[in-house]
Amino acid sequence: MDVIPDQWTVVIAGSVILGLGVAPASTLSTDLIVGAAPTERAGAASAISEAGGELCRTEAGDNGRGSPGSLATWVVSHRGRARVS
Repeated sequence: MDVIPDQWTVVIAGSVILGLGVAPASTLSTDLIVGAAPTERAGAASAISEAGGELCRTEAGDNGRGSPGSLATWVVSHRGRARVS
């Protein structure tokens, strides 16, 4: 018997795993960047860290959720077709 999880279960589980991995890394990197900056430049360091973090999180999230989604869509759409040797 094949057990295929609901598609939304897979998407939500993947998003949770991605979040659990990104959150600690993001917190640590921001703390290191802002902590290394002089006090009078802490605001600028925080802004630069946040802008860079948004670019990285967006890219990671797009690749992390988009690629498996595209693969799953391809598999589902080709499931009923005859295989070509």
